[in-house]
Amino acid sequence: MLIDRMTQLDKSSRLAVYAACLVVCIVALYGAIVSPHLQYLQAVQNYEPAIDKMIEKQVDISNTLVGRKKVLEDVRQQFDVIGFTVFSAEQKKVFLASLETLAEEFTCSIAKMDSSSDKSQIVIGEISDPTYVQSVETTLSVLGEYNQLALFMDALQHQDHQVWLTSVDIEMMNNQERVLKCDITIKLLVLQEKKKEVVL
Repeated sequence: MLIDRMTQLDKSSRLAVYAACLVVCIVALYGAIVSPHLQYLQAVQNYEPAIDKMIEKQVDISNTLVGRKKVLEDVRQQFDVIGFTVFSAEQKKVFLASLETLAEEFTCSIAKMDSSSDKSQIVIGEISDPTYVQSVETTLSVLGEYNQLALFMDALQHQDHQVWLTSVDIEMMNNQERVLKCDITIKLLVLQEKKKEVVL
């Protein structure tokens, strides 16, 4: 029936119907094929600034990691250079505990020992680092004869780890003829390691 009506139309009307059908088909194809692609392109354009920011952050993080790796390598090289001079915290305790015995070997005695923490300072790294090197000073008051005191100070400087004598003050004891009192300040480099927190 539709075909009969189409055949009754004149040529210009028929062309108009064909054109209308063609327009309907083009709109349908546009909706089905082209429109989703356009929406995808718009979404990509909207996300492009966010992607650019993510790429910039990734570049910043990479640069930061490169910088931190260099700092870590520098610190490792410093440790290699001064490794023999640095005490561990346990070695420091053992060394300070052995000073009385060392003094007795040279017929001296330690009258007083002061290891106040306010004389310490960080020389490598920072307190926020997992490991850092701290310079620690201890003051000893040693009693003995001059030659024995000199031998004791020499022995202090020939330990397995470096010990610096930063000040020496000798004075006569009032009541004893040959016994001297020697105040010695020694400096040690101590590797401090933060205890890892146990997560339960």
